[in-house]
Amino acid sequence: MATIEHNIFEDIPGQINSPKYHSAILMSFSIELISFERQIVSQLHKHGISSINLLVDEKQFDEEIAFTDSSTLKELGREYYVTTIRSIGAFHPKINLFIGDKEILVVFGSGNLTTLGQGKNHEAFSCLMASGSELKQMPLIAECWEYLAGFVNKYGNNAVKKRIMTEIPSCCIMLKNAILQHNAKHQQIRLRNNLEGMLCYNDDESNILDQISTIIPDKVVSEISVISPFYDSDGFLLQCLLQRYPNSRIDVVLQENCTLPPYEMKKSDRLRFFDFDETSRGKELFMTGSFYRHLHAKIFHFKTKKGEYLLLGSANATKAAWGDGTSKKAINDEFAILFSSSSIDFLSTLGLSERKKLSVKFEKTNEDNSLKKDNLVKPNIRLFNVEVSGDTMYIYIDFKNLQPKQKIDLRIEIDEKYLNITDLLFDKKGVCSVKCNLKPQTAFCQLIDDKGETISNKQFINWPLLLERTNPSIENRTINHIISELELKGYNAKEFLSHVSSLLQTTSHDDETKLVRKYAGNNPSIKTAQKKLPNFDYSMHTGNQSLSKEDVSDFDSYSSSIVRLFDSVKEAIRRQTFSLEDQLLAEEEEGDVNTGKNKTDDNTSALSASDNFIIALNNQAVERILRRKEKKEDDKRIENSTKLPAGKATLPAPTSTEIEKEKEDILLEETESIITKIQNLIDSWHHYIDTRDNLLCNQYGGQITTQDFTLTSMVMLIITQLCALEDHVIFPIKAQKRFASKLTMFSKKILMYFTYLLSGNYLTRNDNSVLDREAKNSLCIALMMGTLGMRALPEESTDIRNNIELSLAALIGLIQLPNVDYVNDQLFSFSKESDYVFKCSEVIGLAERLKAKLKSKEIYQNNKVWYLESKGKKFALKSGYQEDY
Repeated sequence: MATIEHNIFEDIPGQINSPKYHSAILMSFSIELISFERQIVSQLHKHGISSINLLVDEKQFDEEIAFTDSSTLKELGREYYVTTIRSIGAFHPKINLFIGDKEILVVFGSGNLTTLGQGKNHEAFSCLMASGSELKQMPLIAECWEYLAGFVNKYGNNAVKKRIMTEIPSCCIMLKNAILQHNAKHQQIRLRNNLEGMLCYNDDESNILDQISTIIPDKVVSEISVISPFYDSDGFLLQCLLQRYPNSRIDVVLQENCTLPPYEMKKSDRLRFFDFDETSRGKELFMTGSFYRHLHAKIFHFKTKKGEYLLLGSANATKAAWGDGTSKKAINDEFAILFSSSSIDFLSTLGLSERKKLSVKFEKTNEDNSLKKDNLVKPNIRLFNVEVSGDTMYIYIDFKNLQPKQKIDLRIEIDEKYLNITDLLFDKKGVCSVKCNLKPQTAFCQLIDDKGETISNKQFINWPLLLERTNPSIENRTINHIISELELKGYNAKEFLSHVSSLLQTTSHDDETKLVRKYAGNNPSIKTAQKKLPNFDYSMHTGNQSLSKEDVSDFDSYSSSIVRLFDSVKEAIRRQTFSLEDQLLAEEEEGDVNTGKNKTDDNTSALSASDNFIIALNNQAVERILRRKEKKEDDKRIENSTKLPAGKATLPAPTSTEIEKEKEDILLEETESIITKIQNLIDSWHHYIDTRDNLLCNQYGGQITTQDFTLTSMVMLIITQLCALEDHVIFPIKAQKRFASKLTMFSKKILMYFTYLLSGNYLTRNDNSVLDREAKNSLCIALMMGTLGMRALPEESTDIRNNIELSLAALIGLIQLPNVDYVNDQLFSFSKESDYVFKCSEVIGLAERLKAKLKSKEIYQNNKVWYLESKGKKFALKSGYQEDY
């Protein structure tokens, strides 16, 4: 007997390393959140899909979330977005839309986002695909998109509309083109030879019953087969079909324990019942037969002498799903496809042609979710949306039932613990904003009254910052790929150099960056940056809100991803640092003779950590020497016109002196290669800074973002590590000197440019915001770079030293010096990984000296130019944009 267990999400083409699709929009009547997170979300991530968006029936979602603990979920509101849809009857489509840069896949049918719907039930799905030149099915896909977009525009808040209607289409050329075209509804499209398809769904103009009637001629239909688990008690739809197709016989194929059979339907000679479990498909069991498979597919087959028609989708055999035979809209939202062919035997293909009559008296059955419905609290107030941006929580409710001066508290559930926010004040639009200090995690909330009684539905908290990471833009996907590489392979400064160079080249410089700091300029009256409260657009129909004009968050989506990338770099370095320390400690305890007599010696530690590098370097040196000798022998034979000997002569092995000389040459070549790459990186970064500076100068309300700080921090860290920290012992003295001299020039140039960008455009706001945190992180790394850069500087190079000191002092003045513990926390891993090439106390000492000079006015600013006065001489920090390396 055949065994079938099929999950459509396992068959999605592409893997995380070579994804075909980047976004998923899933529509479902019901959902099991725990199984969805543990199975479907992980499968989507394995296929490289980052943007996951759900549209679910509002009543069903309320029931599901009411009986779910926040401790059982990890990603709701953080890795995927849920939008609830309110329907007159039921929001019943089951559509799975997968979107890539150049391809689209739509899988739809009868299966919900539940364990039963994705493998254990008998379900029926169909799919449409478009890719490259294969565009035959694109008209139906475009129509499906318009159908989906209608719900998003009607019920989605601004965040949902941005995610689905803006971000996703901007990353799919086919979808972009489809949106620009006008697509006719319910048109038959040729899918392949002898197969046509038409989408059927209830809309304001017609219902599914009317739509199929325009295609299927009524008097020539001889047989109708209905396969469905749900029917009206009086068999209303079956009666409609008998009347509409007077020459037909209807075979109803159902299970004996059908969930809702037509138990009150009058008998008819043209109506017969068959046992689904006796069909070929019905005999297929789940796994080893330990689980009985329930029929949940919805299939309607019409047969004529000239051909066949097959309707497959979400609609059960009910009046709510199909309509009442008039032009009125059916109360359910349903979605299906009508196939037509003159040669395909649809029922045989589906395993439904073999049948055995079912002669049983139907009885009314109880619905299995009655317990949930009985225990579900009916809310007085509808809680639409709760989201946390920065340190502020925004709460949106249906204000129609809000009583004047009604006392309302918010109860937050986190990991089975409860936190109350009291005395919420809602405006006339039903919006409330409160300060909060929550960590990004799955959390639920409900409104309660002064007696502690629940007065609203249960809602989950959305975290816009985390959700922005799922943006499917190529830049964001690039960052996510780099982060996954860091997590899997660890951090390597040389490899990361090329990643950041590429990232800078694709960074957007448009003026749509969110405003996070007000332009200070030279106006002394502007002391602090004021963060405005948002202007809200409120939809009375849905109550779903979001920010419409100004985002109160301190970062935009791209900036937050850059911050996350740099945090991953620092974490990777921290892991590598302590992993290396543990390895050396283990070797010391074992008394490993190969690694040493003096475990405290810096040289030995560095060499033992780079054994593979040394072996590869030796092999490369030997290979190069032998290759040169072979070429020399070949050139000599050609010059003397001699023939090659029968057996190739063995070349003498390279001497140790030759090998050491060759290794030094290789490392010097590697040094120059790294320096060239660093110069290219600085050029890319300089172009970014120059563009940002021009934008800030020309645009009212200059803006500095976390992206500006974090990209600069990454550039400074990579250069500092490559020049002074990484492999500092292995590289020969000549290479180390070359790196040291270049580090000084690199430090000067970067610190000067960065100072110019911040002067007049950045205003400190000491409220522990994300932006100020990144600014202080940048300052710490700038101090590290300046410390090492000046250490390698000859004593007589006064101008360069003054440039670096002035730049660092300016940054301290603009950003404010973090405390000692903060500096230690930021730089400790970098110091330890480099075997203490520098110590945090050295960096702090430099900062304190510069801070003292600022206080004594030895260093000061005048009209955006920074000056240093010492021993009667004055030095200005002037633009050095055209200065050579």
